[in-house]
Amino acid sequence: MTTRVIVTTGDHPAAVLAFPLKDGEPVGGAQYSQLGVVEPNATGEFVAHSGQDILVREEALPVAAAQADAQTEEVSSSPTASLREAG
Repeated sequence: MTTRVIVTTGDHPAAVLAFPLKDGEPVGGAQYSQLGVVEPNATGEFVAHSGQDILVREEALPVAAAQADAQTEEVSSSPTASLREAG
């Protein structure tokens, strides 16, 4: 199963990150991988595969910052993300 995420931004760019799940929970210490960046006032579509979840941030992350933030980030309230499951 895959989940498609459509991210629409306002005045700020948004980074779209994926991270692994085990039994429906984030894997502790796992590194995020950046799927892409959506520029201001634009829309992008991204896919999470089974065993992954997606996080949307208001800004792109360098790899080191992604590792440090892996346990504390929440979905940003600035971009709008809509989820749709695909079979």
